[in-house]
Amino acid sequence: MMKKILSLVLVLMMLSSVAFAASFTDFNESHWAYPYVDELVANGVVNGYEDGSYRPEANVTRAELAKLLSLQFGESTEKSYSDVLEGDWFYDYVTVSGSYFLAEGTFNPNTPATREEVAYAIYMAKNLNAPAAPATFTDAADIAAVYQNAVAAVAEKGIITGYPDGSFAPKNNITRAEVATVLSRAIKLDTNEALYQEVFKMAKLLETSYDANAVISYGKLSSAALRMFNNEYKLAYYNLGEVVGKRPFEHEDALSFWIIGRDVLGADIVTLEKIDTPISVKEAIDVMAFFAEKHDFLKRTVDKTKLLVGADLNAPLNNYRFAQLITEIDMQIPMLVRVDVTHANTANKIPTEIRKDLATYPANRVMYQAILEEIPNSVYEAAYSLQGSAVGETYDFAREMMSFLLGPINEMAKIAQYNGAEIQVSYYPSLVVRNNNVYVIRAKMEILSAKDGLKLNDVCNTKIDRPIKAGDTFFCDINTNVQVPSTALNGGVLTIDAIYE
Repeated sequence: MMKKILSLVLVLMMLSSVAFAASFTDFNESHWAYPYVDELVANGVVNGYEDGSYRPEANVTRAELAKLLSLQFGESTEKSYSDVLEGDWFYDYVTVSGSYFLAEGTFNPNTPATREEVAYAIYMAKNLNAPAAPATFTDAADIAAVYQNAVAAVAEKGIITGYPDGSFAPKNNITRAEVATVLSRAIKLDTNEALYQEVFKMAKLLETSYDANAVISYGKLSSAALRMFNNEYKLAYYNLGEVVGKRPFEHEDALSFWIIGRDVLGADIVTLEKIDTPISVKEAIDVMAFFAEKHDFLKRTVDKTKLLVGADLNAPLNNYRFAQLITEIDMQIPMLVRVDVTHANTANKIPTEIRKDLATYPANRVMYQAILEEIPNSVYEAAYSLQGSAVGETYDFAREMMSFLLGPINEMAKIAQYNGAEIQVSYYPSLVVRNNNVYVIRAKMEILSAKDGLKLNDVCNTKIDRPIKAGDTFFCDINTNVQVPSTALNGGVLTIDAIYE
């Protein structure tokens, strides 16, 4: 049946005929749904009417919804209905959309679809998991029992959200603007969740593995925020003043909770009864945004209106929402930094953004704790000069012992200067590897200036006979040669094993 459907169209269409560019006589950039419609028009998923209109506030019928669902998400079970006959334009679409609708006997194809019906259809089409908690909309009691799980699940994923007054309006008819928004979010869901899971794993802010629906307590969120702020996994609270004696009660997250109570949520919230209960989405946004700003040496401000847009702010925070939150914060204030080292500056930290497009990740992505926008795949995919190296395992050391590694890199830059060249080495914790505590730092080297005729082995400890000149940039493997920590580690010991251009 679906082959027959697909043979009827060349592109996915919504209600009508001629596809327009995202320019309509009655719909423009000022409308809240324009970005979603614009995106779907560009991809051939939806389009306007022959008169050039889009009619964003027009209702979508159940038959039109069946067409959209079957074309976008494929056929489900086949069902027959007494009011859906061969010859009807919607016959093929409705009959293969059986599991997307709670309909038996009659389908009512020309009846406008309601918001709770669309929630159920998307819930089934995307095969979503049961929600971690019931929906918390102010009119949740008005949602039919058969749709309760579906509404909570799509709200949890941010596919269909409530209105500014906190209601969901389950019986309201859904409009063309709303359907475009829902489709856009549902289509992106799988890609987004894969990215969120990637960022969750990389950030290592929570001590658990990723489980989308697992809820996060006040205590765990508190420690996650401080890990981000301190850029460390094993919390030492070294950058937070004299706070260790402030632990209010015995609990592994008690000090973290006390700090976010003091700084963000209010001291009254810090109780033993509260620490293991779920934190809300809104409170998590406030906490993570606060500590992201506190962490940022450029003193930028997080625009909280762009975080978890459409999420139920009163709902318990789960791993999915937390991963989405830190991904979106990273877009404004990157969590990771590179450190640019010259003979004059040992800690010039530059924000470096996590790569958000999973499709462009290197084939050996699993080796690394993080994939960064500014590092080409050729650097990730080149074999390390140190045999038996373990990249991901080294990340915690390289991040938390950054100052230890910066010293010898700075000494190497000083030696290069003495020999006639100014170099800058950019160090990335996510690119450090080790074997038996001998470390290789895969770093970017820039030749800022160099005397005529110099070669790399004139200014650095290396066997590589390569001419250098001002403006040269390449990645290289810098080998510590000895186990670390070691007082013998210095610029004279560091060796460049290989370069990658």
